[in-house]
Amino acid sequence: MGKKKSKKPFYKKWWFITIAVFLIVGFIGAELDGGDKMKDELRKIAMSTPVKTVTENSIGARIPRAF
Repeated sequence: MGKKKSKKPFYKKWWFITIAVFLIVGFIGAELDGGDKMKDELRKIAMSTPVKTVTENSIGARIPRAF
């Protein structure tokens, strides 16, 4: 009868290689460019957020100090 065609493993198929290349390129691009920008933006947000005092809770009641 006919020859049996062997099936390729998934990691040798064109669609798997294409997805892997896109993921690797995206990861390298994010590491080289976006990391520092994101840290700077988070630092700006953290520094601009007002901080409540320790002696008041969210409804304005006084909290007794322990010392």
